[in-house]
Amino acid sequence: MNILRGVWVGLVLLMAGVCTGQENQDLEQVIIQSLQDRARECKTLRIEWEETQWACKGCEGTFESLAEGQQLLEMPLEDSSKILTYEMVWDGDSVKFVKEGPLWDPGVGDFLPGKEVEIVHAGKLVRYNSPRKLYKGGMGEIWSDGKPQWSMNVYNSAIKYGTGRNQFFDPARVQFASFYLSEDRPVWNDSECYVIKMKPGSGGGSAEIWLDPSLNFLPVRSLDTTSRRGADGNEPYHIDCQIFYKRSPAGIEISGWKWVLMYGSTIQRTIDAVVQSWEWNPAINIDTFEFEFPVYTMVVNEDQDVGSPTRTYVLLEDGRKRYVTKEELMRVLSFDLDSIDELYYTETGMAGLPVTGIQGFRRKGILIGLVVLIFILIGVKVGSSRMNQ
Repeated sequence: MNILRGVWVGLVLLMAGVCTGQENQDLEQVIIQSLQDRARECKTLRIEWEETQWACKGCEGTFESLAEGQQLLEMPLEDSSKILTYEMVWDGDSVKFVKEGPLWDPGVGDFLPGKEVEIVHAGKLVRYNSPRKLYKGGMGEIWSDGKPQWSMNVYNSAIKYGTGRNQFFDPARVQFASFYLSEDRPVWNDSECYVIKMKPGSGGGSAEIWLDPSLNFLPVRSLDTTSRRGADGNEPYHIDCQIFYKRSPAGIEISGWKWVLMYGSTIQRTIDAVVQSWEWNPAINIDTFEFEFPVYTMVVNEDQDVGSPTRTYVLLEDGRKRYVTKEELMRVLSFDLDSIDELYYTETGMAGLPVTGIQGFRRKGILIGLVVLIFILIGVKVGSSRMNQ
């Protein structure tokens, strides 16, 4: 079937020449059909890859370093390069995304080994960040509907395009509503490509996708330029995503991609990804998309019941949810980083109070200890004076 489709595509391209009018529409339909077939063939996916990420100094803005007394610092502090590993499992409306490696810790102002998990399942988005200096039990989030938010993640564009989709959770369809087939024919890896471009006024910027007919019109490059200003206030920024494939007994697989973010002509960030394993239509156990937050995780639940005191809570060892108010969280953070431990041992609203909070007991204990020490020293001094008499 694939051979027959390839012959049909080749005949259409041979006859098309410079596509205009009806011929142009016919070619669009061939492209749409080819990508739809690709999307329908891929029902589930498991992929693992390694990324080498580079970022220039300060390209991610600034942050208030708690380790430096609320000092405003650039992020990252200098040009940096790091290697991270990823795993993604996708099945219909469910997806699991795991990232491990050096992750930014604002509590210490540096990259430290860590893990991040994102799961979209049963209509909810669950996120988890492993323990940091600030949150020793880790940080979790629950959102009532994370599909649109997750699908828009530009870092996943190569995988979406490689499965014949522009969104993971949309039906297997491709439309030219906002794009048109241009007359550009750039050469990519010795193959002449077709280019679809965004229609003027469709999104406030410009975008184009290169399609390789030798790969059944799979996207091999996407170029996006936004109309928003860049870091220096007068340059738009550009995203260039290049996708690489290989042929295997299973068909055409993604072998890697390169992602570049630029402000004007200045490179801000790059990602070089190499695929370690690619499973096309594997059997996925539903338990793959279940996740339980570890003990002492601080969770922000945007799907929380209206009657709950707050949307933030800490999971305790006995399984209870210790709800956290904004006021007490600000109190413990303003004292010192270790004071956040009070949230694990006090009732809701009591952490950080000078009298009932643990830190208050510490301060009172130090004061009592000093008083006792003074009386002991006085007693020793008086006793010594009497003995000398």
